[in-house]
Amino acid sequence: VVGWIFVCRREPTCLAVDSLVLAPGIDPVYADKLFIYLKSSTAHKAMQAHKRIYGRDLTKFEPNDLSGILVPSPAQFAQMSAEFTAAQLACIASQGCLNEEGERFFAEL
Repeated sequence: VVGWIFVCRREPTCLAVDSLVLAPGIDPVYADKLFIYLKSSTAHKAMQAHKRIYGRDLTKFEPNDLSGILVPSPAQFAQMSAEFTAAQLACIASQGCLNEEGERFFAEL
């Protein structure tokens, strides 16, 4: 994985902040697709094996923790149309997760 997800949850507002930090020069379209994948249930399950739990059940990832998870290949990302990508990004922005079509896409890889 070239970057990581940062998710912060504060009670009682339950404010969530998602960001993906990538090396300069990464294609923004690829970055969007990688971000969408990392928000999927499929990626979440893969990340569970690499998480660290600190006091009071704070879960976080150190930079190298996620280097062991598998991500879709460039050919698999190429199957994601611009419309599909835009729909998933909109769903993440409004609901914090992928829609059913997005979850199904990654579950079938």
